[in-house]
Amino acid sequence: MKDKKRPRGEAAAEKFSELVLARRHDRAVEYAAKHGSVGTAACQQLPSGESLLHVAARTRGTPVQLIDVLVRRGSCVNAADPRGARPLHVAADGEAVRAIFAAASAHGQEVDRAAADATGLSVADAVAWTLRDEEALAESDGEEERRQERQRVIAAHEGDPRAGGGSDAAWSARLRDEVFDEMGDFDSACDAFGWAGDGGFGEAEVEGDWFSEIEAAAAARAAAAARAAREKAEAFAARRDAERNAERGKWQAAAHEAEAEQRRREAEATRRAAEARSRAAALAAEEEVAEARARYLAAWAALGARADSAAPLRLSDVPWPRRAPPPGARGGGEAEACFSVQEVATRVLDGSMDGAARRRAVQAELRRWHPDKFVGRWGSRVLPEEREVLLLRIKQVAQCLTELLHRPG
Repeated sequence: MKDKKRPRGEAAAEKFSELVLARRHDRAVEYAAKHGSVGTAACQQLPSGESLLHVAARTRGTPVQLIDVLVRRGSCVNAADPRGARPLHVAADGEAVRAIFAAASAHGQEVDRAAADATGLSVADAVAWTLRDEEALAESDGEEERRQERQRVIAAHEGDPRAGGGSDAAWSARLRDEVFDEMGDFDSACDAFGWAGDGGFGEAEVEGDWFSEIEAAAAARAAAAARAAREKAEAFAARRDAERNAERGKWQAAAHEAEAEQRRREAEATRRAAEARSRAAALAAEEEVAEARARYLAAWAALGARADSAAPLRLSDVPWPRRAPPPGARGGGEAEACFSVQEVATRVLDGSMDGAARRRAVQAELRRWHPDKFVGRWGSRVLPEEREVLLLRIKQVAQCLTELLHRPG
C-alpha cells in the first residue's frame, strides 16, 4: 500500500533544509523564490523540531540573503526547538548573528533577548559568546596568515639558484635578500663584512656559517613567536573558560535560588490552605452548636406554649439536651448513660457568655430540669409506661447540670 502523500509545505521544508546543509546556497535561494510553499514551511517545524531558520543559522557559511529570505517569508526569529534554543542560540558565527538581527529589523520582528534555552542560557548571552569566539578565531587566524606567508615566500623562491630546489634553501635565500635590503646595496655589504675583492661575493661564501647563524636566529625568533602566540591563545582560552564557568555558576545559583523560593512559596501556600481549612472547620462546628442550641430553646418555647394542654407528654416530646433523641422506653437499662456534660453544655450555654452569665444560665436550666419541679409541672401528662425512664433521664440531665455548675471557670 502506497504511503499517504505528505503535505506540500513539509516536503518543501525538507528539500530546502537539504540544500542549506549541502551548502548549495544559490540553489536554496532560487528554490525559495520559485516555490511559494517555502513561505508556509518557514513558519513550520521540521521533523527534528527545528525551524528552517535554525538550520540556516547553525550552518556555517550561510549567506545573508538566505536568512533574509526565510525571515521575509515568515520564519520567526524567536522560534524554539525542543531544547528551547532559538536561532540565535545555535548561530554558527557572528555573520549569522548579524544577518538575523538585520532581517528581523527589516521585516518587522523583534528579537527576544531574554528568551532562555533548557540550560538557562539567554539569547543575549549566547550572542555575546558567539561574537567573543569570533574575535578569538580572528586572533588565531593571524597566526595562520603568517604561516601561509612563509609558504608563499618559499614558493616564490623555489626557482632561485641559491635555493637548490629545497624549501629550507628557499627560505635561506629569502633571509639573505632581507639582509641585503637592510644593509644597502651589495657592494656596501661586502665592504662592511670585508668581502670586497676581485673574487667578489662568491657562492661558497654565501653558503658559509654566517648565514647559517642568521637562519638559526630567525628560526629561534619564529619559534619564540609561535610559543608566545600559543601561550597567548591558551591564556585567552583559559580566560574565556573562567568567564563561562563564572556565568554558569551564576545561572546555577539563580536556578537554585528560584527553586528554593518556589518551595518556600508552595510551603506557605500549603500552610495557608491548612489554616483556612481549620478555620472553616471551626466555624462549621460553631455553626452546628449555635443551630443545636437554637433548636433546643425553640423546642422548650413550643412545649411551654402547650403547657395548658391535656395531651399526654411522651419521651419524644421532651427537648432533651443532646444531638439525637435518646432511645425509646423499652427497659431501664437502655436509658442509662444517655447524656454527657459536654453535650448538655453546648445546648444550655452560649460561647459569648462570661462566667457570671454562664452560672445564671446553668442555674436556670437546673430549675427547669430539677426532678421535683419537672414532675410537678408535667408529671400528670406523662404516660405511665414511660414514667420510670423519663424520671431516670431527667435525673441524668440534672446531674450533668450540677457538675457543670461546680466546674471552675
